[in-house]
Amino acid sequence: MIGQLRAMSEDVPELPDRALAVARDLDVPFVRMSERFEQLRGATPHDALRAPDGHCNDAGYGLMTTAVAEVVGPLVGR
Repeated sequence: MIGQLRAMSEDVPELPDRALAVARDLDVPFVRMSERFEQLRGATPHDALRAPDGHCNDAGYGLMTTAVAEVVGPLVGR
């Protein structure tokens, strides 16, 4: 699985397209993590999901884990 975060693509704008191409070449799932994170967080404020240094806190990483599990879960046991 390959994921893409908004912060990474802000630094390298072509990164999502490159990452998606690599995922397709490798025949692995691609997750637009920033988009899925926003969907999963719903009305939860960003501050409730972030540590003081800007990274996720446990709750934020929990949402990321959910996004990964949604993709990887169905692949287990294939």
